[in-house]
Parts: sequence; C-alpha cells; structure tokens
Amino acid sequence: MPRPRPRSTAGPRPSERSRHRSPRSASSSNASPHVGQRWRPRSTAPRADADVAKQNVRRTAITAPFEGVLESVSVETDEFVNVGAPIARLVDISRIEVPLKIPASALGYVRVGDAATLRPDGPATHSWPGRVGRISPEADPGSRSITVFIEVTQDAAGFQSAGHDSTTLLLPGQFVVCTITGAPETDRLLVPRRAVQDGVLYVAVPNDRGSWTARKTDVRAVFHTTGTHPEIDAIEQQWTVLDTANIPDGAPIIVTNLDVMIDGKIVTIATRAATAEAAAGATR
Repeated sequence: MPRPRPRSTAGPRPSERSRHRSPRSASSSNASPHVGQRWRPRSTAPRADADVAKQNVRRTAITAPFEGVLESVSVETDEFVNVGAPIARLVDISRIEVPLKIPASALGYVRVGDAATLRPDGPATHSWPGRVGRISPEADPGSRSITVFIEVTQDAAGFQSAGHDSTTLLLPGQFVVCTITGAPETDRLLVPRRAVQDGVLYVAVPNDRGSWTARKTDVRAVFHTTGTHPEIDAIEQQWTVLDTANIPDGAPIIVTNLDVMIDGKIVTIATRAATAEAAAGATR
C-alpha cells in the first residue's frame, strides 16, 4: 500500500522567508540615523532655573519713587517679606506741610497764599518762611477752630552738602509756632485773654488825686491766640485780639480782681516784680 506523504509543517520557503523579511529590513534601514550623527538629549530646565533666579534677584532691588531721607527700615537682611508689607519709610523734607489750627473767627483774615513764618517751639534763633497752601473746608465745633496748612519749601540736599547743621532744617513731627501775615494788614489791639470778661475790659486811667481809677470799656473780641509777646508781657501766653476800641495808648490793663471790679473804682497798679517781692516778704 502506498505510503502516506508527510504533511509539511515547515515555514515558507527560503524565497518566501526573504520576501517577508525584506519589509522589516527596509523599515529598519529608513529609521536608522545617518552615518556620523550623534543624538544627545537636550534639557532646558537648568537654564530656566537660572533665568528665574536672576529675575528674583532683580526684584529684590527697590527703587525710591522720590528723593528723600530714609527715616526707618522695618526688615532685616535675609528676611522674607509678604506682599504689601511696609519695608521702609522715606521722607521728603524738601517740601513739608504743617497743619495749623487757628480760631474760626480769624478765617476772614487768612487767605491762601498769605505769608507765614514758623519758629521752633522753644529757644531758637532760626525760622522757616512758608505760605498758606490750603484751608480746611470744615471747622471743629468743639475747639471753634479751623485748620490751615502751611507749605514750607527747603533745599535739604543742598543744605546738608554745604556742611550746615541739619538741626536747623524743619523736620516732620517737630513742634513749631507760626505767625501768618494777612494781606492787607489791619491794626488790632492785643490784650491778655483773662482781661476780657463778657465783652468788658477795665483799664486804669490817672485821676486828679495822683492815683488810678478803673474805667470800664466795652470791646469786641475778633479771635484768640497763643504765644509770647515780651514787649507787652513776658509771662502771658493767652491773648485776645480786639477790634478797634476806645483804649488810651499805653494805658495799664487790669487783669486781676475782675470779679469785684466796677467802673470808677480806685485801684493800685502793681508790677509783676512788686507782686513777686510782696509775696516773698509774706512767706518770711
């Protein structure tokens, strides 16, 4: 009987195998690099980190928006600062605005642009010229005063570079006394404030007996002020500015015993020196 032919389980013939492999070889040949080319991975992360670091360093430099004096610094070196937190205080002392309270009744005598002179509140020989820059639109009903703002301009940089003493510069927060010169000037009478009681002022006039007699005078107070006027009195600090009144030039003004004072009463004029001497003798 005839032998059965064995089934062939072999793969494709050599010609077919080579035909199947040729596409794979062609694909490999297309993907392979050219001869002499080298592939190196390129990373941009280090360069990006360096750029960020340089930008952060630039952001740590803070430029002042104007020329001035560094008054205080609120942070230390290497300290982290939150957004919006203050780090320093810069003061421009070349132009200073001084708020000044004046009696509301004196508002009619003060205008923007009026000349002003500021002096230190204490013993000093220097002063600062200024001008009324603006006037507050609202008065204080409690103190019956209104605020005017005095503008003072000074060359702080040139003053210090010339070697002058910086204590003669007007500094923020400094207490000063101010005099405003209104235009036009109007003659007024300045008397101690305690001498005026309910619109009445007593002056001493000489009589025919060689003594002094109190004379009652009705006056109208324009406004009140504070300050020193040694040409009138070396001690008084509170003053009243009067409108024109019928007061003889140089007449002594009575400032004591006003509760019992009446028109025509005989009075004795005592100076401060005599009063102090009498008080010292009474204590011996």
